[in-house]
Amino acid sequence: MRSLLILVAALLILAGTAAAFQNITANDSIYYKEVGGATCADHAIPGLKGQSLLAIVELSGHSEVTIDGKQVQADGSGTYQEHPVNYYVTTPGTHHIVISQPGYTYYIAYRSVCAGKVTYAYYDQEAHLFQGTTRSPVPTTVPVTATSTVTATPSGGSPEYGALKSALGTQSNPENLGSLAIATDPPGAVIYIDGIKQGITPATIPGIAPGSHTLLLRLDGYDDLSIPVVVSAGRTHTYSSALQKSSGAAAPAPVVPTTKRSGAPGAGIVAAACLIAAGVVLCRKSP
Repeated sequence: MRSLLILVAALLILAGTAAAFQNITANDSIYYKEVGGATCADHAIPGLKGQSLLAIVELSGHSEVTIDGKQVQADGSGTYQEHPVNYYVTTPGTHHIVISQPGYTYYIAYRSVCAGKVTYAYYDQEAHLFQGTTRSPVPTTVPVTATSTVTATPSGGSPEYGALKSALGTQSNPENLGSLAIATDPPGAVIYIDGIKQGITPATIPGIAPGSHTLLLRLDGYDDLSIPVVVSAGRTHTYSSALQKSSGAAAPAPVVPTTKRSGAPGAGIVAAACLIAAGVVLCRKSP
């Protein structure tokens, strides 16, 4: 009887947990749309049958995908639950996924893939938008009925605000943002702002929120340069620097000295005479 009561209690707890996940709204977490995703589904993907696949379902936009530390390109694409989806061929096991885009926070997740199966991960780009920036415009249809009015309220307000933000994106006055004009000697360094790749020097990076940021410049053969920068609204700050060559760079090959053979007449005869005269202790050098 006691075991039966414990089993019933466990079932009630599981049912309550499932109901809690089903009732997650935008007020609970901005990433609520990324919850879930089928693991090891037996789906036949045209052109990729029999492959072990990781599928990224794009709920509101596309960003760069890195799997296990390597940036990858999609091996196939299609539609899943009325959303664009990209398929990546991988190996069975657990994989580390990072999705990034300038102006957006990182998406980080671990997903398990089974042999010959498909594992899905939902990515809601809109939920990762940096506060104070504006998303790239995309064609969007906002349903409006004659009996309802949608009023935008500050972040953290009513659920209607979350629906409007998801459809239209965060609006921001460009005059409230700043820019960085960056140059290096030599040019060609990769620019990172707050850990996100932004371009190659020389370049001007617009749309940066005012305040303190970390600028990182990276070029093969040179030491990384990381400095704090402060961006002001409506201004372009110029930064230029000479990069220092890395101490680990390969040194030039040493020059091996060579001995020049004398071409003076009679040098060979003198040497032969010294060898033949075994009884002679000292051979006098010819002038």
